[in-house]
Amino acid sequence: MMLCLGCFKREATEEKCICGFCPDSPRHFSLLPLGIQLHQGRYTIGRLLGRPGGFGIAYLGYDHNAQRRVAIKEFFPTTLVSRGTDHVTVVPQSDYYGKLFEHGLDRFLE
Repeated sequence: MMLCLGCFKREATEEKCICGFCPDSPRHFSLLPLGIQLHQGRYTIGRLLGRPGGFGIAYLGYDHNAQRRVAIKEFFPTTLVSRGTDHVTVVPQSDYYGKLFEHGLDRFLE
């Protein structure tokens, strides 16, 4: 069974879910692709929660082990990094920004 990536409550269909989410809607290039699996398939990325902030992006996700919805936060400071051509990799905009990103990432993970 494939769950709706907008609510993770109902089975996905070709059409818009009754939650109002349409997976074919345009997405900003800085967002992770819908449905991408993280942590060896434990988590699935769903819709964006709110607007991307200055230091990160929050997604609705699904934890397949616990079988429940979760919030997934990604450290993504838009002033320092962009998305790679694979739409997944985080790419610093310069070596200097890369060092700032690594420092910020350490703080984020704490």
